[in-house]
Amino acid sequence: MNRYLKNIVVLLLSSFILISNKCSEDNDIILDNDSTISIKNNGNENIDSIRSIKEQEYLKNLEEKSKKQELAEQYLVKNLTKDDLKSALPKSISGFNALPTITGKTQETDTSFTIYVKQQFKSNQNKTIMFDIYDYGKGNIIPNKIIYDIPPQDLDAPSYPIQLSNAKGYFYWLEQKVYGHIEVLVENRFVIIVRLNGFNRDDKLLENYLKLVKIKDLISKTKKLN
Repeated sequence: MNRYLKNIVVLLLSSFILISNKCSEDNDIILDNDSTISIKNNGNENIDSIRSIKEQEYLKNLEEKSKKQELAEQYLVKNLTKDDLKSALPKSISGFNALPTITGKTQETDTSFTIYVKQQFKSNQNKTIMFDIYDYGKGNIIPNKIIYDIPPQDLDAPSYPIQLSNAKGYFYWLEQKVYGHIEVLVENRFVIIVRLNGFNRDDKLLENYLKLVKIKDLISKTKKLN
């Protein structure tokens, strides 16, 4: 009887050892379908490592985004505000009704912005006067800047140069369409456009409407930014 119990004990111990070894092997190594060996015991460490890498990438992207935003805001102060530009437009014109002002901002690069305002006046005779002011900001590129020194020759009508004390540019008329256009560059940053619809040609009138824009105020406000 004692011998029988002894054999049972030995058998149980042997089974326990085999099961323990099996579990140990399972915990140590896993062979997947791609024959890639990974250590299961280090699973938590691997997850933590992957999580740490993702967090670092996220924080790095967040930091880069923050730097770009900071740089953009730094350059934005080189532009006047929309309200600054609106204040330079005429508030009323005799015989015309003012339509709602349109304002906006475009971003050319991380550090280049354009602020603009547009104002239209309309008469009961369907004549319209449109004012556009664009502020490209200090030191930014002005599109087609050459046309303010040399009037464009590829328009549907001849263009003529115009020089004011604080602005230079060109104007032209499409007489059959009773349309006049004057466009000037100010301080190498502002582009001011005045367009007339329904008007017979009158060069002086076109220039006088341009002078309704408070150009001196724009220049004065830019000096406060510097």
